Amino acid sequence: MSCVAEWLLTGDREARDLALEAAARLLERYRPDARYIQAWNARSIHGGIRSEFVNGRVIVDTMQNLALLHWAHRETGRGDFAEAADGHAETTLKHLVRADDTSFHTFLFDPSSGKPLRGETHQGYADDSCWSRGQAWLIHGYAQCAATTGNPHFADAARRLAAKAEALMGDDGVPVWDYSVPDAKSAPRDSSAGAIMAAGIFILAGLCEPEEAQRWYAFGDRLIGGLLDTCDLTGDPKAEGLLAHGAAHASAGYSDAMLPYGDYYFMEALMRSLGHTRFFW
Repeated sequence: MSCVAEWLLTGDREARDLALEAAARLLERYRPDARYIQAWNARSIHGGIRSEFVNGRVIVDTMQNLALLHWAHRETGRGDFAEAADGHAETTLKHLVRADDTSFHTFLFDPSSGKPLRGETHQGYADDSCWSRGQAWLIHGYAQCAATTGNPHFADAARRLAAKAEALMGDDGVPVWDYSVPDAKSAPRDSSAGAIMAAGIFILAGLCEPEEAQRWYAFGDRLIGGLLDTCDLTGDPKAEGLLAHGAAHASAGYSDAMLPYGDYYFMEALMRSLGHTRFFW
């Protein structure tokens, strides 16, 4: 994204070329037969374990990469960029979003045949749980895809996922790190999930008719309010970021931290809440 931003702000051709190269590298991981983007490149390390883990694996986080492919399509006119973005979004919706509108963090396909195998988690509580940042990645990703393509199917996906997250949060101001943890009241919060979701909710609101939009604007404002009430670091002179209580990988013991991506989406959410509409995507 930084290269796209530099290109749009300065007209630097080298930045444009780097952004297109990044899109081309992402496209290399697209599996056209099964229509998904593999999350990571397979590397033979640790006795081949890495290759075994990544081959055929999709993660919800990749929804945030699709904007780069859509940009590359607009910039070059190449249809393969758009096909990869749309194909991956449709496959993610089919296999990572459950019938009750919760989500898997990852999904595994047979790398040879493309046959869908099973949903799993990597950073969530359990394979059948709903990791809050993953749900937020999906909300933002589908809202962004809908805003970019005009596809109402993607807007409806964002709407369903947002409504589910809203219900799962209950009265909380900041999402618990996984909505399925047994003791949600005492479990770590994830401010990054709240920030990402808020930014996506404001995108969604901008796609809706006024009456529905008001619901989403209110939810987005509530999420920002929760972050400001309990996670705001701007009054701490020693703080190295904007938000506390980010859960990078809670199941591995990494929680209650400042996360750069949480800060990024917090700024995006704040800007969208104030009516800004010009962003790099």
